[in-house]
Amino acid sequence: MLATRSDRAAAKNMICSRSFGKPCTTLDQMHQAIAHHVSRAAAKLRHRGLRTAVLGVFITTNRFKPNELQYSNSVTVSLPTATNSTQVMIRFAKLCMSCIFREGFSYKKCGVMLNDLSSVDAVQLDLLSIAVDRHDERLMSVIDSLNKRYGSGTVRFASEGMRQEWKMRSDMRSPRYTTNWNELPVVRAI
Repeated sequence: MLATRSDRAAAKNMICSRSFGKPCTTLDQMHQAIAHHVSRAAAKLRHRGLRTAVLGVFITTNRFKPNELQYSNSVTVSLPTATNSTQVMIRFAKLCMSCIFREGFSYKKCGVMLNDLSSVDAVQLDLLSIAVDRHDERLMSVIDSLNKRYGSGTVRFASEGMRQEWKMRSDMRSPRYTTNWNELPVVRAI
């Protein structure tokens, strides 16, 4: 059964994560990965007309390799004002990642958790915080429209990295006939 827009708006949390194609060992790689996950999650929030007030970041090593050192941790932060701005969320996510990252581990997965979701029309502002920036909303709108028109990831933040060597591998993925026009089988006459 497909979820309607009102069902999705009723959701109170969202998680965006993927396992790495190859283990990550540096803070720079982890910052790129978490920025990528935040970017995807923020785009989903804007598409659904939502904002988040609580952002969490988690990391973990490969628990199926017991001979390697194991570590997992998470941290959650309340945002000053509910937002769906990619750049604001990346800033907080990178701070969170810096708090929980430990050298000497080979990480398998990281992700972002968004909690306390609310409609963009029902945002409670804080008297002491900076109001929602309209310039930021226009920037996010332009980025979303370009990515929709020219393909996901066409325009992205530099903090996501250019090469993304940590990205999940898809060498053995079966063809996506139902979701990708470029992978439809072609019948040729002899």
